Amino acid sequence: MSELGPIIRALTRPGGRQDEAFAFELLSSHVARTLNAAFLILLQGPSHPAYAAANDHLEAAKRDPDWGEAARFYVEGAALVAKEIAEARRGDPGLARRLDRLSGWVAEPRNLADRRTTAEEFWAVFFPEAAGIEADRPGRLEALRCRRRISVTCPNPSPLADPARELLFTSNVLLTVPPAGADLDALPLGEDTKRTLREALREPQLFWYDHPIPVGVRPENNEILHGLGGLEEAFRPSCWPSSASRRTGSSSSCRPSYVRPSFHFKDGDTYQRYMSPVPPPPRSPTRCLSTLRRARLRG
Repeated sequence: MSELGPIIRALTRPGGRQDEAFAFELLSSHVARTLNAAFLILLQGPSHPAYAAANDHLEAAKRDPDWGEAARFYVEGAALVAKEIAEARRGDPGLARRLDRLSGWVAEPRNLADRRTTAEEFWAVFFPEAAGIEADRPGRLEALRCRRRISVTCPNPSPLADPARELLFTSNVLLTVPPAGADLDALPLGEDTKRTLREALREPQLFWYDHPIPVGVRPENNEILHGLGGLEEAFRPSCWPSSASRRTGSSSSCRPSYVRPSFHFKDGDTYQRYMSPVPPPPRSPTRCLSTLRRARLRG
């Protein structure tokens, strides 16, 4: 991955400043910082002067009870990045040429002063859709609009008559444990939920997702409430008949899998919560989902 070296350096040291020396000490007060630095150095390959030290640091950190999981994630991630880039180069000679051109361009510090060309070189690799946009913004905007323009050839022979009943709006959200340092006792949750959260916090992390919602987050930062608020606004009386019935349901799957599934149901202004009538399943995603399917929906 030697081609990544100049690219990473250009991204992490704006203005061409020199790399900062890192003391790869696991007991230092900047553990997360040095793990990040070691990972970025590992991505640059053996040509980096600190490659051996960074690799040794991550290997040692894998045995640490607090940072071992993060270190293993970085080591495995670096190997996967190297594999993906190698496969992409073999499968797309054009990408290989653009990647080499970018690496050569940013390797010269004086080139970084040309921000427009530098941006174009980066876009050619990581965001091809934006390449050339600076030279013809109006033309590219019109081309995008043309690609997204819809031509209506004839009216729908079966138009919607009752959208509130005929349309199904779906959304998927992810919940996770409260952020580090949160006081579980201060959260407005039942004791059973707090006990389950403590058990989940002791479990190793198995999955990584984008912006999950921490349990106990403030209402104004809760994406679920934000989405439901938008749906409520869409169903305001000026847009829908006042007699339209609106039902909202939410089901939960289990990560970790021992969490008991639940089903929430809202009909008009009535909000009810139903738990699965069977005991919590063993730690098996398959059993967890089958339990969810057996959960009874009453009303």
